[in-house]
Amino acid sequence: MTLFRIAILWRIPLAVLLGAAFLGVAAVAGDLSLHLPMTDGPRKARQALLLTLPLVLSTLLLPPLPDVHGSLPRQRLHHWATLIVFWSVTIAVCTGAWMGSGIARNVIAFEMLSTFAMTAAALFLVPRFGVRVIVGLTITGCAWLLYGTPLGGALGFGDLADDTGPFGAQVSSRGWLLVAASLAACAVASLPTRPGTQAS
Repeated sequence: MTLFRIAILWRIPLAVLLGAAFLGVAAVAGDLSLHLPMTDGPRKARQALLLTLPLVLSTLLLPPLPDVHGSLPRQRLHHWATLIVFWSVTIAVCTGAWMGSGIARNVIAFEMLSTFAMTAAALFLVPRFGVRVIVGLTITGCAWLLYGTPLGGALGFGDLADDTGPFGAQVSSRGWLLVAASLAACAVASLPTRPGTQAS
């Protein structure tokens, strides 16, 4: 089997196309306000986009041949190759969404926590339990989009509604610690699953 066919089977070109689509939407419409019901103010389209990205990409990490995947010599190569593509697309989209937009630093830090916490959950749960957990993660992401912003002050990110400039409110050490914890959780969740626990 050629490398091109393996890439197609592992859905790597699809991941790249999805990343390009997400990056384009983030660049064009990322700063649009979403006037969602039951919220204390508008949410940015960028925030919804970055909460959705890991859920969409995590489905690409599922084994292409789940019944025999555990016995294939390429299973570890599949894990690391698709994981590299996953993180490359994620970093590209996040960079495009956050860089050069004049977003306050505390807002970026809060969105980093949201995005990477969702990414860690998706990376850990989807390969182990299959796509059925995406429904639960989607509901969690919607609830966080609606109600997570008012918790910003308590979590150490200051007033997230303060958009007076690129610096914004000061992020406390507690806020940065939460961001670091979400990144550490992503690293742990990126470890390969045991062959016997791969989702079908």
